[in-house]
Amino acid sequence: MSIRKAYVFSLFFLLISVFNAFAVEKDPLIVEFEKAKSDTARVKLCFLLSKNLESSNPDSAFYWLNRGLSISKNCTNSLNDTTLCYYHGVIISSIGRLNAILSKDLDLAKEQMSEGIGIFNRLIEIRAGRWIETKSFKGLALSYGVLGRIAYNRGELANAIQLYTQTLALLEQLGDENGLSMMYNNLGVMHRLQSNYAQSLIYYQKAYEFFEKNNDSLSIASVLLNMGSISQDIGAYDKSLESYHKALDIFKASDQKKNIASALINIGDVLVSEKNTAAGIEYFRQALIQYKILDDQKGIADVYHSLGCCFKDLNALDSAFYYLNRSKKVNEVINNKIGLANNYHILGEIYYGENKLESALRNFKVALEIAEKIGISKANSMLFIAKVHCRQGNYEQALQWTEDALGESKKNGLITLQKDAYEALATIYESIGNYSLAYINFKHYFDIYDSVLSRDRSHKFAELETLYQLEQKEKAIKHLEQEKAIKDFELKQAENVIYWQRVRSYFSLGVMLLLVIILFLVYSQFKTKRSANKSLKQQFLEIQEKNEEITVQKEKIEFQNKEMSKQQELLKEKSEQLERFNWVLMDSIDYASNIQTALLPSDTSFDKFFEDHFTVFFPKDVVSGDFYWAYSKDNSIIIAVADCTGHGVPGGFMSMLGISTLNDLISRGITDPAEIINSLREIIIDSFKQTGKIGEQQDGMDISIVRYSKGMDYIEFAGANHSLLLVKSNNARDGLEMIEYKGEKMSASYHPRMKPFTSQRIEVGSNDQFYLFTDGFYHQLGGHMYTQKFGKENFKKLILDNARNEMESQKSIIEDTFFRWVSMESDQLDDITIMGFKI
Repeated sequence: MSIRKAYVFSLFFLLISVFNAFAVEKDPLIVEFEKAKSDTARVKLCFLLSKNLESSNPDSAFYWLNRGLSISKNCTNSLNDTTLCYYHGVIISSIGRLNAILSKDLDLAKEQMSEGIGIFNRLIEIRAGRWIETKSFKGLALSYGVLGRIAYNRGELANAIQLYTQTLALLEQLGDENGLSMMYNNLGVMHRLQSNYAQSLIYYQKAYEFFEKNNDSLSIASVLLNMGSISQDIGAYDKSLESYHKALDIFKASDQKKNIASALINIGDVLVSEKNTAAGIEYFRQALIQYKILDDQKGIADVYHSLGCCFKDLNALDSAFYYLNRSKKVNEVINNKIGLANNYHILGEIYYGENKLESALRNFKVALEIAEKIGISKANSMLFIAKVHCRQGNYEQALQWTEDALGESKKNGLITLQKDAYEALATIYESIGNYSLAYINFKHYFDIYDSVLSRDRSHKFAELETLYQLEQKEKAIKHLEQEKAIKDFELKQAENVIYWQRVRSYFSLGVMLLLVIILFLVYSQFKTKRSANKSLKQQFLEIQEKNEEITVQKEKIEFQNKEMSKQQELLKEKSEQLERFNWVLMDSIDYASNIQTALLPSDTSFDKFFEDHFTVFFPKDVVSGDFYWAYSKDNSIIIAVADCTGHGVPGGFMSMLGISTLNDLISRGITDPAEIINSLREIIIDSFKQTGKIGEQQDGMDISIVRYSKGMDYIEFAGANHSLLLVKSNNARDGLEMIEYKGEKMSASYHPRMKPFTSQRIEVGSNDQFYLFTDGFYHQLGGHMYTQKFGKENFKKLILDNARNEMESQKSIIEDTFFRWVSMESDQLDDITIMGFKI
């Protein structure tokens, strides 16, 4: 008795230990929050909890920030508790920062950051104490930095530079070296995007020096990526690849998969720029592997987008559409609005290049609508909408859209888009015959072209690199001398800018003068010709009136002939494209058929277990949605016959899934027929995320499975919408009797009233025969007028009438019956599989 009590107590304490081991320990901050009495302490703890959760669980971070906001919202009515007001500002700005990082609502994020800035400024103005003032300055620096990021996401580069410069000034006042280095890097990015490479390189170098001093290799690698971008922009691709590969080596040494992916994408971009697109695509695919390992859906979407752009440039439009649509699908799932805007815009460009103007216009307008909703630059989409209208001949709408695009690009400081807009305006005015406005807009276009694109960028980079080496050598000089050297460097840069501005001005004046002279000569020649034509018109007016009708008819005929020739050439080109596509498609399908055939069991797989057997396998198309499968071990064999949803390529994919799933289930030790079908159904429902909702995937399969051990007097059968026919010897019809064993009336997929499949044990004896089959044979149309189905009863009679024959003869009779039923004038409707076995 005492031993039993000791056992019971031991079990009790063991259970308690297991429970404690699996119990989730509550976050200490939450415990502290529940104990906190003052609002200030509770708001502070809400902020700290959100900081811990913002990277791993943004939704929970929002929860704690909003909870802190509800506690501190009344503090702005009074500044008596300045600490509480400070944390109120921190909470509001943190919500705005998180909205900006996740690109949820940039307008709302901007309002929240501005509200936080107002609170921090009020605390500084009332001199709330040194600690509060210092913290408020830090809050201001962070808030202006986030506003700069919002401006950058919207494409407002000039505004972003102004905000980052304000942040830089606050960080210098605070002496925050780490923050300064990050801001130098951000300003370098902004100036690079404005093609101000000299200033960009200065900021990158400052950031590089700080990270090098602190031995921060990962940050050094990030700066190297940015420096490589400058080299790429100015066409110094060898220098760019050198920087990117250095960064890649650093990231690989630390196994920074996300940064590795970024470096790989940059290298791919350079290779594409060098027209080595195949190598670039390979780097993009390596980046895709890294993002898939991280399950970084945004990164995956970005790589798909880059691949789509590559194939667009290669004019491999099928591949371009494939990757762009995959990128769009991922961006829709993760609600990445900026990515979606880019997807729709590039799709619009492809349709525009293919002259499918309505499709192009629809995609550009979707991109524009998304850009307007999230507050990013919409100038590029506007410009392409204008181009579509121009190509359609809608010049009034084209002018309006181009003017809007020009205004948007000017507002955001987008120089390249301004150049493109002026070129578009000049083209439109030229098309409608307004040559004066066309000339004015072409002049604006060339002014921008000269100021931005006519530089010798490679030479400029070499000059900047030399100046940087000079600056490195002067580091040993005293602090004041170093400052003077920097000022001299900046003065020299300013003088160079002034010099090149003068050169460009003189060049522009020269071009303008030349254009004026050319226009004057053209106008004089035009005036002379017009006078001569007027005289000729006077002399030949009567002749022209008589021949006018003949000339018009001749022109119509010639025009019609040209149009017919163009249409014939177009039809020939499309026919050749379709023929090439059909060849590639059929080659792929034939290969898929070979793979599917290789996965089916051979006839010899059944010789060891059965006296005789046959298999009839007629795919409707090259690949089949039906399949048969077998697995044997020792003296046992498991046989399956399945009819998957669809036929052809879709059915083939489902059959591959079925075969691989059955092999996997067998490897896990599941051999009972009913358990196999139950497990198969669970995998299909999980794979296709079937819940029974209308419109979702309803794919599945009907299947019958038999397990038989040689020498045993029974077989085990389970079926999903499939039956088993057993032919036994007795004194009934010619000594033979057919028994049909029906499976469950549901497929191996989602069903409104699902219940477990069950196995049936069926007694068999020597010379008994059983048959497994799909519904393709008896659903086939044929007979009179080819509108009558063969029927299941006729199929069963066909089996029973020929059951006395050898299995090979039965197979021949079944095949012959099918071909006579179908004849030559009716198509096969479904895949057909019939298997017969003799015990």
